[in-house]
Amino acid sequence: MIKVFQIVLTYIYGISFIYIGIQHYLNPVWFESIVPNFIGFPSFWVYLSGLFEIILGFLVMVPYTRKFAALSLSLLLIILYIANINMWVYDISIGDNKLTLLEHFLRGAFQLLLIIGAFFLSNIHLGNSIKKNL
Repeated sequence: MIKVFQIVLTYIYGISFIYIGIQHYLNPVWFESIVPNFIGFPSFWVYLSGLFEIILGFLVMVPYTRKFAALSLSLLLIILYIANINMWVYDISIGDNKLTLLEHFLRGAFQLLLIIGAFFLSNIHLGNSIKKNL
């Protein structure tokens, strides 16, 4: 049953990341506002992150590349969370929306779930690894 859930989740992740990655190209301005000023070149980072999301979205659906893609998505999500923190700290609108404190918290919790889900897709079981090393 867990294997079926993992396969379904794999395709949900893949298609979702491909979709979001494409949105980075169709509406880059929507994403540019949350790129932290200290790294500069918001258009570059929006297009680059969109490209990674599209590529990793495809790769996570391929069994041979799933582990690499899932771990890469975990890392990408952690890196991209810098933009979410920037948006929260400086109260930056995304699109025409300013998020409330609760919405920022929910966005952060969702991001954490996405990271955990990507680890699940990579088929790495941290608990088992820790027990083996003890």
